[in-house]
Amino acid sequence: MKLRWLAILCALAVGVPACGDKAKDSKAEKEDEDDAKDKKKDKKKKDGDEKAASSGDASKEPGSATTAPKPVADDEPPPPPAPTEEPKAPLTNEQVQSFLKDDAAKMGPDQFESLLLAVGSCNIDRFGVDYQCPAKKALSDGYKHKVEDYKKHNQVALKHIRHPKPAVRYEAASAAENAAFGYDAKDDADKLYIDAVRAETDPIVLAHMVSTWYTGARKSARARKVLVRLLDHSDARVREQAANRLSDKDVAKEIEGHYDLFLAKVEKDSDERVRAQACSGLSATEKEDAIAVFQKYVEGADTPQELRDGCFDGLVASWVGIPYPKKPSKAGYELTLKILEKSDRTEKFPPWKGMSKLNQARTEFKDYDSSGKEWYAAAKDFYDKARLVKALNALAIDSKAGYMARSEALYTLKRLGEQKLLETIGTTIKGQSGHDAKSLSERADKLSKEKSEF
Repeated sequence: MKLRWLAILCALAVGVPACGDKAKDSKAEKEDEDDAKDKKKDKKKKDGDEKAASSGDASKEPGSATTAPKPVADDEPPPPPAPTEEPKAPLTNEQVQSFLKDDAAKMGPDQFESLLLAVGSCNIDRFGVDYQCPAKKALSDGYKHKVEDYKKHNQVALKHIRHPKPAVRYEAASAAENAAFGYDAKDDADKLYIDAVRAETDPIVLAHMVSTWYTGARKSARARKVLVRLLDHSDARVREQAANRLSDKDVAKEIEGHYDLFLAKVEKDSDERVRAQACSGLSATEKEDAIAVFQKYVEGADTPQELRDGCFDGLVASWVGIPYPKKPSKAGYELTLKILEKSDRTEKFPPWKGMSKLNQARTEFKDYDSSGKEWYAAAKDFYDKARLVKALNALAIDSKAGYMARSEALYTLKRLGEQKLLETIGTTIKGQSGHDAKSLSERADKLSKEKSEF
């Protein structure tokens, strides 16, 4: 027990080396999924620099992650230099420990700042700050306490968004974005965050900063300009997150040439994840030209699976989903149903990513759901719910189809109010011999008993 507390005290001391090696068995499920994707990526020829940027190096000093690529050049004056000295925590280690032991104590800005700064002793990898690092665990324990004032916490995070240690910048990003672009943001607070993004050289931190840039991307023209530049960043993770943020419909409508910009990424980017995200984002501008692109890649025999998934997600979003499209595409609907109705299903076709958007293809809506009612008014001339239900039923009972696609079909049927049909489907699947039959039949049975939302 004494050794454990010594380890925690060691990690809470600002500026000391990381306590302990990085865990190699963390987040096993996510690693398995990403490793499978990485095997596909490894087959493509990459530039040497991009390979270096994409591979984490655990042998570097605490807090480092990869060889830093250069920031994307822009036409603005360079950001002011970042501080080189680590600031001192406002509380001592003993005060922090006393706070963590008191379950009734609120986490004020001093406690939060002390815990945040201590994370500088931790390493980061593609999943974020090492969750086994004692300082990271201490910060997580701090979040279990009631927060005294979120606004003050956000301001503390923004103050340290250019901290010398990447782990601190990583942990500060989300709260700092709130301070910079929230409704009560101080004057010029947005400039601090934007400059931090422009100056960031650690690709893992930069990708995370971009991924949290929700409000800024919607409110700030300057932020959107930076995001467009980051579509050409040397690191694929950064490009993918930039494309993700620019796929927001409220953001896309403010980007001149958005469709052509994303189409170029679909056709020419060297990374399949970036291509997939860009293809999904093609639907954001609600251009009918995108339907032909979706068809080309979803139905193409030689389309990489990740790209097919992203394009199917974009296809479904062309006519339904949250937020509802203002101009739901009849052509997008017809192509979606054509794909779902194909009888030659396989483990990977139809794709399951994007199918969750079909949950919104209802014909009845709560009184408060004005956007849903508006969507149905625009789509009812072509949308046939009975046809969709029939296609989902056929998919759900097809033992040749993939588990995730069948599972999503079951859940969508539940959301569409088809509980009685789910009883029949459950019985049908129970009689199948496939290795997924037991799990899917139990899921169908469970969903059939859940209360309808209408």
